[in-house]
Amino acid sequence: MEFLTHQFDNNGGDSQLPPGFRFHPTDEELITCYLLHKVLDGNFTCRAIADVDLNKCEPWELPQKAKMGEKEWYFFSLLDRKYPTGLRTNRATNAGYWKATGKDREIYSSKTSALVGMKKTLVFYRGRAPKGEKSNWVMHEYRLEGKFAYHFLTKNSKVDHLILLLLLLQVIFVLFYHALFSQLILHWVSLEAASLSLGVEVRCAYIPPSPDPTNSFAICGSMID
Repeated sequence: MEFLTHQFDNNGGDSQLPPGFRFHPTDEELITCYLLHKVLDGNFTCRAIADVDLNKCEPWELPQKAKMGEKEWYFFSLLDRKYPTGLRTNRATNAGYWKATGKDREIYSSKTSALVGMKKTLVFYRGRAPKGEKSNWVMHEYRLEGKFAYHFLTKNSKVDHLILLLLLLQVIFVLFYHALFSQLILHWVSLEAASLSLGVEVRCAYIPPSPDPTNSFAICGSMID
């Protein structure tokens, strides 16, 4: 990972990435090799991780701001506190808000077994709470934690709010359409067999996807002359 950190350092010149390279670090590496470096040096830059203001960007805008990635994108960001002296976090954007789901996951060092960070999973909702509409945008938020954090954190309050983000777009609808199409094929075989005895010509037409997935396919029938 020291090699990769060196490769990603923008200050290191025009070093080329290895052919076929994919940036896919473990949770521990994200904490110890990237987030920690950013905490210790605010000027630290990385070829794979961009700096963003999460509250000023909608999730569908973030991939364009990323430095690399096709299905997942990495970012550094500062948490926005609702109140200067409070711990509550502002996760709202103009179009919606990020809502935490499940329990935070602890991340341990593979060498010392010590707690080094925490991983929080969030889902983006369009609109305003509590009536927001759930989207397919998912984000994993990483932060320093435990003695590891206390050892490296300084008195700078901004450093304490620094996080590393992994953005994902779930493909729920793709899987849904695949399952729906498979079911329609089975129905088509059954209908085609039944048409011989009923004297009905069965036709199946494809209609482009619409906001209502149930309208994506149509089955119609007509009498055979």
